Amino acid sequence: MIVKSRTTKETREFGKLLGETLKDAFFNQAILITLSGNLGSGKTTLIQGIGRGLGIKRQITSPTFLIMRSYPFSKERKLYHIDAYRIENKKDAAVIEGEKSIFKDPSNIIVIEWPERVRHLLLKEKIVIILSHGKKEFERTIVIRKNA
Repeated sequence: MIVKSRTTKETREFGKLLGETLKDAFFNQAILITLSGNLGSGKTTLIQGIGRGLGIKRQITSPTFLIMRSYPFSKERKLYHIDAYRIENKKDAAVIEGEKSIFKDPSNIIVIEWPERVRHLLLKEKIVIILSHGKKEFERTIVIRKNA
């Protein structure tokens, strides 16, 4: 599926629709979404929309320096936002590896920015989203695939 977004608001709205779709979804493991794209391509904006769709009221900000943040969206469920931008090797990934159980819990939704840096941690089943800049300043192309 390919989605064209003309504004930051449209990118956030698409994320909100995705979050609403996933809000009541459960599988045998966590729902994993990977977000790839250049700096400034809208990854965090999309996650903010996903959070809104899940009903999260707290402001979602990029955890670049913390690596991971969690946001509860019901009594039992959490959205985990992982930014692997600063991870350069498996040693740097120790913070995420220490939390491997989050990937097994079917009540979790995990969104990872820069997934290529933690490829060894990714689940086989995932939603892959690739964002790219358009011709105009806020235009984005959003490509969604399963298990790419």
